[in-house]
Amino acid sequence: MSNDLTLTDIKTVVDEAMKSEVANLKRQILETTSNDEWTKNINYKAVCQHMDYAIFEFVTESTNPEVKAFGQKLMSELAQKFGITERI
Repeated sequence: MSNDLTLTDIKTVVDEAMKSEVANLKRQILETTSNDEWTKNINYKAVCQHMDYAIFEFVTESTNPEVKAFGQKLMSELAQKFGITERI
């Protein structure tokens, strides 16, 4: 039984470290600074903008009829709730 690291082992470790670092950076982007100290105030506008784009991209790129129906239903509900009368 060998204790030698393979390239796959190293790649796995690097990938996991990168995923962790990316998650930390994303979290920092959503936090704001106050008096040079990090606070845990989440920038909900940034979160909503990201979710908005992700949902829009998912619905528009999908060929699944159920996803398309969900998109139409969501648009109708948003139009009714927020008085959007234009067709987007």
